[in-house]
Amino acid sequence: MQVDAVTIRQPLAQITGTARRTRAAGFSGLLFTETGRTTYLNAAIAPQAAPGLQLSMGVAVVSPREAVRHSGRGVGTARASNGNIRRGLGTQVRTHVVRRYGVEVRTPGPRLRECGQSASSPMLRSSCQS
Repeated sequence: MQVDAVTIRQPLAQITGTARRTRAAGFSGLLFTETGRTTYLNAAIAPQAAPGLQLSMGVAVVSPREAVRHSGRGVGTARASNGNIRRGLGTQVRTHVVRRYGVEVRTPGPRLRECGQSASSPMLRSSCQS
């Protein structure tokens, strides 16, 4: 059986310690949620401290972010973790998008599809190599 631990909001400097302790405690993975900062930063730092730990992003909010930029972060994070990442994509409710980002709300389906397709773009994959 594989069991993941779920993180709470914490300073970025503590992510490596959390990843090490999670691995040492016998958990197979670590789940990050978007609480105050993007999940990509946490997921890019954790594998440096605990290689092999399966990482998950509960929901990385796509709308109203650009799909290509969002996908580029996903590809970069996958490289940092040697592919040990599961990415959850989602949207926010209409009121939150309007109040937080000040943009009009569009149907989320096409944006989510674009985000998934752009992650498999050869041009994007080559630009994310580092």
